[in-house]
Amino acid sequence: MSPHSAVPVVSGAYTPADLAKLTVPQLKALCKEQKIPGYSKLGKQALVQKLVDNVLCSGSGGALGPGAPSVTSAATVPPDIATHTPTAAPSCESIPGATTSDASFSSIHLPDTTGSTTDGMDASRLPVVAPSKPKPQKTTRKRKVSQPSAPSETRTDSATVSRKSSKVVTSVHSLARATTPHTAGPATPSSSTVTSGQDEIQPPSPGLPRQASSLARNAPSSRASATANKRARPSLETMPPPLLKKQRVLSFSSTPNIQRSPASATAAISKPPAPVTTTKRVPAPPVVPVAVTAPPAPAKRFKPLVVHKAKVPVSASSAPMTAAASPSVPVSVLAIAEEALSSIQDFEASVPALRPITLPPSLAQRKRVHRWAVILSGLSNEERAVCALVSRAFRYAVYLSASCILTGQYHGRRLQDDVLRKHSQAMTNMWPYLRARELEVDQRRRAYETSFLARLFQRCGLANPVSRYLWTSPNSSRQLLVAIRFALTRAWFELSVGTSPGGAADPNSWLQGTVVDAQEVVAGEIWLITVEYAASVAPLRPREAFYVLEATCEVVGRPSAARSGAEDAIVSVPVRADWSAYIERRRAAPQGDSTPPLLAHLKWTCVEDYDQGVSKLWLKKVAGDGAAGDSKRMVAERYVLACVIGNGISGQWMTTNEMAQEFAGLPERVAAPTGRQKSSALNLYLPEHHHVESVHFTAAGGKALHVGLAVVQTPHREYFILRDNGMQVGCEEEGVARVWQEVLGCDAKGVSTPRHGPTIGREE
Repeated sequence: MSPHSAVPVVSGAYTPADLAKLTVPQLKALCKEQKIPGYSKLGKQALVQKLVDNVLCSGSGGALGPGAPSVTSAATVPPDIATHTPTAAPSCESIPGATTSDASFSSIHLPDTTGSTTDGMDASRLPVVAPSKPKPQKTTRKRKVSQPSAPSETRTDSATVSRKSSKVVTSVHSLARATTPHTAGPATPSSSTVTSGQDEIQPPSPGLPRQASSLARNAPSSRASATANKRARPSLETMPPPLLKKQRVLSFSSTPNIQRSPASATAAISKPPAPVTTTKRVPAPPVVPVAVTAPPAPAKRFKPLVVHKAKVPVSASSAPMTAAASPSVPVSVLAIAEEALSSIQDFEASVPALRPITLPPSLAQRKRVHRWAVILSGLSNEERAVCALVSRAFRYAVYLSASCILTGQYHGRRLQDDVLRKHSQAMTNMWPYLRARELEVDQRRRAYETSFLARLFQRCGLANPVSRYLWTSPNSSRQLLVAIRFALTRAWFELSVGTSPGGAADPNSWLQGTVVDAQEVVAGEIWLITVEYAASVAPLRPREAFYVLEATCEVVGRPSAARSGAEDAIVSVPVRADWSAYIERRRAAPQGDSTPPLLAHLKWTCVEDYDQGVSKLWLKKVAGDGAAGDSKRMVAERYVLACVIGNGISGQWMTTNEMAQEFAGLPERVAAPTGRQKSSALNLYLPEHHHVESVHFTAAGGKALHVGLAVVQTPHREYFILRDNGMQVGCEEEGVARVWQEVLGCDAKGVSTPRHGPTIGREE
């Protein structure tokens, strides 16, 4: 019966293409005949798949009829590859020696295609039987395929395995059609014909793709049935070559483990080459064996060049003593180099960009948020982070808690000018500004704690000279710098001219007291400093207020109680008349008034060579030094104000001539008339001995001075001064005074010593 008949149950064979042409009832009839369960509710594609899977699993060799020959195969073909479209199959002409009566392919035992199959093997390794006459009954004869002596390398690429398995069905159908008696033509004469009793290995034919020939060798060959009469497949010469990206089969030269027998090698050499079909595929170059050497040692990771400063040599005997002398000093403090006190001004916080609060709660929920914000302001950052995850209202309260912290700890003119006058507290995220202010305080405190002034107060057993509130610089960014400079000036007077022991229990010590406020009275010139004393140390003077110069923090007088704003302040030495008039005149002057500054009242000699007591030639020289030149010029101005005659700052009022005569040791030229009225003019006189020729931050040998010291060259001698207030601590002949050597941690030349080096926070 023809395979195109409508009756589904026939004795012929059905290919997947033929099954696809049948209807659903016909497919179900075939399933019923083959005794396949679970087909009643399946569709057409599922029925076709089920029939093909049943054929492959039962080993029927592709025949769906009762008369189809069976297949005995040791290889298991996955069921999901039967639906792939065949791409290339060798025709009858490409297999020499194929006859209509050859039935030996129906019982070939195939090896495992996943592990022991060599990709480079060709179709010539298949055992072929010589032509013979058709027999009424087919005989089954098993023949083993010659195996290579060593297993070839397996391909682990999943894509290659999938492509190899998808072509198994194609090779099975092609071999089945090649062995049918209806389509097999006369055998093509070829020199590579193999008899049934001889197996040999030949190189793969260039006209046949290696992958197709390898799969044709491993696929079952019992698909010989009447199906071959229905479709005539084109020969290999008319089919296009496969794509190069799909031909990932190793060449024969890349499988050196396959050893040929002497007989097969001789036969391969004696026989002429098979006819070659021209294709576009370029053969892979032979693989040349390369001697494998041991891999080189892995290179070390690149490390950037780090220039370390030269360490100060420390003797072996002093090293353990240094470690034992400061057991309580943290490692972070020891590792930070000492900085000048004036560097505190460098850590001024800039105002960051503030953004509105996102996802605020409803207006009804905001009634209690402000009370929550006050409570949350007292928690730690970790606790606030947890509370922010509770609800939207708590998250909003956490945002508002930043405003509560700023109002409580940083309240002042800076907060008003930077944030509160520009942004709304209820809808602005204040946390970036709060973090910037906190970072400013931390950096300034770290710079102070590494300075010699902090070590001095620590050695004397005194508390911090600046209050906690003033560390935030609430009203001006220079508040903290002026307060610390005032503490330095009091320490200088205590060590230079003080008569008290200066300990923690001495109530008369100038080191006592804490600076609680610093207000700018005259911009850049005069400040009002408020000092508070503990009741246990100085019960008679709980608070004092002073007018001081910004450059040197020398006291010029005490304001009245109404001016200082403290009812309990003691006014024993009021401000002098000339200073009082100058302060009132500068404070009452409008913003653009050209009132002469403080240095305009300075008198000095040699006006042609010096400008306000500083050499004009040296000022021109340092003008091009940038920041270093500006620092030296500021130190020179501080030294000038620190060296004016004392009567110009405080004490008895004197004219400029009287101060010059007194400094020279001469009597007053003209006697003052009795009962004359003192002038309110402010007189500052700088003697010629203290004119500034130059300022240096290095010693004579080129070594850097201590960060708190500077050298001033005058017309007559050289002086060591404190860089932050201009006060003298040594001269050229004697060097730095011994008391200041201990305080600063330097030698007589002003160079830092290893014992009190900048990285050691020692207490003595």
